[in-house]
Amino acid sequence: MTAPISIGYKCKCMGREVECGVRGRLIGESVKAYIEGPIRMAISTDHAKRAPRCRELITEYVALPFDANAPEENIPKGKMQ
Repeated sequence: MTAPISIGYKCKCMGREVECGVRGRLIGESVKAYIEGPIRMAISTDHAKRAPRCRELITEYVALPFDANAPEENIPKGKMQ
């Protein structure tokens, strides 16, 4: 397993970006699977604790760290639905 990382996100109900922790991406795990699985779950869990009354279904944005030396195909591009 890889080391945990910190990701940032912001919801309309928040005044600023907040951070939460998530496990690092596994070797061979696609970026899409990583975002749709562990990252989505980490944000959902963290947001439910911070803002239990919020009913927004999407975040304004998510900020993911990346390795500038990573192969091009490992760096997410654009918006993911």
